[in-house]
Amino acid sequence: MGGKDKKKRKGSLVQWVHEMISINLETDRACPLIAVELVNDAMQDFLEAIFRANNAPQELQNNLLTAFAAPLYSFAMRVAICRAFGLLPAALCEQMTSLRKIRNHCGHAKAVVSLDDEEIQQWVRALQDFVQVYRNYKRLPRPRKAIEVACDIIRHEIYDEMRSLQSSSKV
Repeated sequence: MGGKDKKKRKGSLVQWVHEMISINLETDRACPLIAVELVNDAMQDFLEAIFRANNAPQELQNNLLTAFAAPLYSFAMRVAICRAFGLLPAALCEQMTSLRKIRNHCGHAKAVVSLDDEEIQQWVRALQDFVQVYRNYKRLPRPRKAIEVACDIIRHEIYDEMRSLQSSSKV
């Protein structure tokens, strides 16, 4: 399948549902890793849209986003630049940072990982509160559900910002 076909499928509802289900089927260690990767893909799409809106040459875009040791290759730097320039709401960037910290803990732990681990409770709770308020839940979602739903909300918000960028020359 060519690159253009893959791009078309990437945003399809079927693909989206498949990705959300895959988060649920994973272990506590893998769940946040996959969630961050999905959000990171959305961040890359968003930053590419900003580059296109500003007529940035493709080579510059590649050097900043995808090349070896590119300054905006890491998820943390993408979040930081979006927050620094007000490209995404600060509250959304805070949730992405919580998600990243959970991912880092789970990805680097030497022992079996649980989303109930005391070391990550502060960030898990931040995601739970975010999801509860955003989706108007009557009670806090479980940690795995909070990660899944936060990932979904964050991706929707990023793509909404991208659509508004494309419809009005925001940047």
